[in-house]
Amino acid sequence: MVGEVSHAPIRKPLLFQWSSLPRFIERRFDPNAELLENDFLWHVGSTIVIGAVGMVAKILLKYMETTRVYNLDGFTAMVNETDRERGLITVSNHESVWDDPIIWGVLPSSTLFDIHKMRWVLGAADICYTTLFRSIFFSLGQAIPTIRGMGIYQPAVDFAIRKANDGDWIHIFPEARVNQTDSMIRFKWGVGRIVMESKKCPIVVPVWHNGKELELVDEGDRALNIIS
Repeated sequence: MVGEVSHAPIRKPLLFQWSSLPRFIERRFDPNAELLENDFLWHVGSTIVIGAVGMVAKILLKYMETTRVYNLDGFTAMVNETDRERGLITVSNHESVWDDPIIWGVLPSSTLFDIHKMRWVLGAADICYTTLFRSIFFSLGQAIPTIRGMGIYQPAVDFAIRKANDGDWIHIFPEARVNQTDSMIRFKWGVGRIVMESKKCPIVVPVWHNGKELELVDEGDRALNIIS
């Protein structure tokens, strides 16, 4: 009626479009396409990117911070388990854009240079995939282009479910943005969909870090605490 105020929610425009990805990158993360095997050059490039960045993180944590790690062996064993039949999901708060990959500098060098054992992380496409160079770099770094505002039914989450079904490790920031306040932001539902729609329930490891205090917690002897 004339004069009535509409209370329908206004949908914000997406910060990024899936079609904005370079075509060869889009094909790598298309959950409906045949999974592309890494050719030799891509495998080498991915190993260099993930391994080199991981070593920088290790140097920062070892030589520029005072870092104490508890129960790292249990977590490392879980990551390196070759016959694991379930996917591994780590979820954490998000205090800075450096959270991933810096926190994984605590892992052994042999793990950092094994791309089949290292995490896939859901990364904001409007930050990581805005140029050709960034698209190639973050794709080599196993960052899944995630479109913020598109919801849980999008190619990035579909791809993450596919990787979970393959028994791979996936890292997620469920707050979906950097949060430097003292309170948590409501978690997005993507991690719930990955858990619910995986063929076998993944192993979920919560991660909490605050300033120089970092904790990765799981049940029993798999608990991992890192204080730096």
